[in-house]
Amino acid sequence: MFSIQNLPYLISIISNFLLAAFVLSQGKRKKVNRTFFGAVMSANGWLISLFLYYNLEFTQYILWIGKINFAMFFPILYYLLKFAFVFPREVFPFFKKINTALKIWFLIMIILTIFTPLVAKEEIIVGPGQRKTIYGSLYPLYVINYFVFTPLIITILLYKVKKLEKKIEKLQIKYVLTGLGLAMIFGFITNILFPFIGFFDFANYGPLATFIFVLFVTTAIARHRLFEIKVVLVEFFVAVIALILFAQAFMAGTLLTRILNWSVLILFCIFGYYLIKATLEEIKRREEMEKISKELKKAYKELKKLDEAKSEFISIASHQLRTPLTAIKGYISLINEKIYGRPPRRMKKPLNNIHTSTERLIKLVGDLLNISRIEAGKVKLNIEKVKLEDIINSVVSELKNLAKEKKLYLKWEKPRKPLPKVLVDKDRIRQVILNVIDNGIRYTERGGITIRYRKGNKISKLIISDTGEGMTKKEMLNLFRSFTRGSIGQRTWTEGTGLGLYIAKKFLDLHNGKIWAKSPGKGKGSTFYIELPIE
Repeated sequence: MFSIQNLPYLISIISNFLLAAFVLSQGKRKKVNRTFFGAVMSANGWLISLFLYYNLEFTQYILWIGKINFAMFFPILYYLLKFAFVFPREVFPFFKKINTALKIWFLIMIILTIFTPLVAKEEIIVGPGQRKTIYGSLYPLYVINYFVFTPLIITILLYKVKKLEKKIEKLQIKYVLTGLGLAMIFGFITNILFPFIGFFDFANYGPLATFIFVLFVTTAIARHRLFEIKVVLVEFFVAVIALILFAQAFMAGTLLTRILNWSVLILFCIFGYYLIKATLEEIKRREEMEKISKELKKAYKELKKLDEAKSEFISIASHQLRTPLTAIKGYISLINEKIYGRPPRRMKKPLNNIHTSTERLIKLVGDLLNISRIEAGKVKLNIEKVKLEDIINSVVSELKNLAKEKKLYLKWEKPRKPLPKVLVDKDRIRQVILNVIDNGIRYTERGGITIRYRKGNKISKLIISDTGEGMTKKEMLNLFRSFTRGSIGQRTWTEGTGLGLYIAKKFLDLHNGKIWAKSPGKGKGSTFYIELPIE
């Protein structure tokens, strides 16, 4: 009764059972696992009855086996329909209500199919492996079940793909649909297409369609590397090709052909093993990189939270410090103006020192407050059309005394023609120019600072040159970073914080402007360039 041509039946039945048993062992109490096991056992029952139907030569049994084969279609439909409702989880509350009705309907169809001639009236043995069925009057109803419930199963699964929110659940359903689609295509090719064009031997591979479906559903339920479709496809195609080669090795006619087929099978299994292994190693490396990436993202989020907390603390501290410092500065100014009477002569220098230190602290507090606002994205610009020379004149007037104290010149080479107006936040741009010139004065020991203006194509360029100590290339790279200062600055102006140029750059960024610096080297001075769009 058993021949080499029937090997796909044996392979499919055993493989299906092992996969279903594996799924059941992973969760015997889970409805999904039990439903899948029932569907696979029904499919195996259909395969066994189909095998017996085509191989038994006893006329008295063929009709009953044929009817059983027809009837096994209904438990398969029932379990697949139930599986569609419960996999990966239930979303239809009405299923419990209709479940009993479905059981009754399919039980009626099973009884009518097996115990009456209404579906299969007679089975005729035409020849070896060839049978002819005489259908009964209810056979169209039998077919209608297929065309009603099969699309319903697919529709339920497609609806769940849209309904469910979890990515893993969507992917599980897609695997089930993919397995169902591949099984139907494989079954069509082996059972209909190939026999139609004359390749009748390929019809023996039809039972493997059930194995394809069971393999994909097992993968979906077990969640075996669902996000790594490459691994799943490699494993699937290696398994299918190995099964086909295994079947061909058994079906080979001559000894030489058998030896060649077995050799090919062994070589392919070795190749397939290393292919799967290499793919898994590649996926493992990628997973490790993804894990590191996730850890870095988590660390970045934590650092961002800390940075935000730091900015918030600086903002609050700056606000709290500004009020008492302003009060101290105000009272010292009133004392120096003799509002409270003439202070002793020996108090003059200490009061001036306090006044200078207070101004320095107020500037530091202002810088810290600006940084916290910039980093929090809370800087609001009051854009207006202003004359750039008015801002420069104001800054030069304010810093002239500081340059004079250090015996430096502060030269503003004002062009003869009026400078074009610019759309800017006047206070922010004033602070930018003030910070750059103030830096030039602080870091220059001899000579002075020259301010020039050049008009470009829709831009205003301010050039501020000093005769100071200059900078190295390494120092220029870090010039516009916060709390960064050159080596000369740390020696000549110990009170500096390294925030002035950083704030200047951030304010210019908000205006779509630019700032950069050039220096021939140490002891050769520096030149700063500030660009602003005219419109």
